[in-house]
Amino acid sequence: MGHNSPQLFPAPAEDLCGKEIVQIAAGENRVLGLTRNGQLYVWGNGALKPRRIFGKLDGLVVSDVASSAHFGVAVTQSGEVFAVKQGVFFKSPQTRRISLPSSVLKVKAVACGPHASLLLSGDGRVFQVDNGHCRASLVEELEDRPVSKIACGADVNLALTREGHLYCWSYKPDFFLSQTFPYRSRPTPVSPGHQVFVDVAASFWSGFCAVGTLEGKILVFGQCLGRALRVPEEVTVESLREAAAYYSKPPVTHEPLTFGNDPTPVGSVGQSWRLAFDDQASSDLRFVLDGQVVNVHKAFLVNRSEYFRNLFLEDGQEIGKLEVAVPHISVPKPLSFLAFRSYLSYLYTDTFEATFSEASELLRAASFFGDTHLFKRCQYVLQAGLQVDNAAALFKTALDYGARDLEDQTFQFCFRHLKAVSQTESFKSWDDGTSKRFIERIVTERV
Repeated sequence: MGHNSPQLFPAPAEDLCGKEIVQIAAGENRVLGLTRNGQLYVWGNGALKPRRIFGKLDGLVVSDVASSAHFGVAVTQSGEVFAVKQGVFFKSPQTRRISLPSSVLKVKAVACGPHASLLLSGDGRVFQVDNGHCRASLVEELEDRPVSKIACGADVNLALTREGHLYCWSYKPDFFLSQTFPYRSRPTPVSPGHQVFVDVAASFWSGFCAVGTLEGKILVFGQCLGRALRVPEEVTVESLREAAAYYSKPPVTHEPLTFGNDPTPVGSVGQSWRLAFDDQASSDLRFVLDGQVVNVHKAFLVNRSEYFRNLFLEDGQEIGKLEVAVPHISVPKPLSFLAFRSYLSYLYTDTFEATFSEASELLRAASFFGDTHLFKRCQYVLQAGLQVDNAAALFKTALDYGARDLEDQTFQFCFRHLKAVSQTESFKSWDDGTSKRFIERIVTERV
């Protein structure tokens, strides 16, 4: 990473081999790497080989590092904090001490944003650092509310208190979470549904933000797959890391990479069900479609899907069968085996990886099976791939399956690019109902 040499596969950084890198923080054109013995290296920004950062860090042991596009923060084992600014082309980064009050004995967490960075002291106080002048100031509004976690997005700071309350403040007037949460330059509580939060994530690259609740739910907001979510929305993922990888555009990690820790322990319930999908040895049911077979577990599907619960518990003729032939789902096109298998895989894994064309077919599957979470996620993928040549077709798809979010996005796109969209074959093949709905929306929007 960061070597400015285009290639398809990762290449080993020979100069770092054997140095035991334990943490990586990536900026826009450079990468910071922290070794187990506390040495900090940098590569990228025109420099092909990793170089150790000295300057004011010479002789000090670094224990933590974070980075935004051009600004980084390094925390030493003795509690000192240093700014690591990106150097001029081919030059080493500049290091500068960040002054903190003498009462701060330990900095336990750092987060970097494009405009400012956050430091979290051991006693739960939050300090905001001006990236331009490297000055740290106490966030007074949170002084009496001990904070456990911090995060920096593209234009927003997030702080999670030990009591599970989330506070948010922004740099831009157009950032807000709802009509009742306008722009605030100072911390303001955010409590959708009065939930208790236990974790928080944000990306300075994309504007993506997410929180995890005490009940294990994950909510995303901000910029998610090209959509601006003003209200935190629950999604079906297992972790903030998975949410950041899927809903952020481009996909990123919400925190610096660390090595040596497996986030998904082997033998966990989720991992066990992942391994059980399409396992012929343990399955007690086979679905057959187009002559192809997928192996599943009846009890699991009954508890996972309302559709399959009705199929196996209310339709007595299916109980006890070891093989079920799946009829073609003709609404309006037959569902392929690949899409049907992908849907079953989603039920087992809670993960969703689909191309644009696959998402269109899975949208139909989600509509047929009544899966609202998958229905939303398919819409996100389709919205992210919205272009002139497919906008008219997606607008009709949204109408066919009642995908209101997709309808809104495609309508706005078609309206803004009406001259180009109207020349496509998909637009010319609209039926009367689709054309009527489009005209109705134009009249409504104008009103």
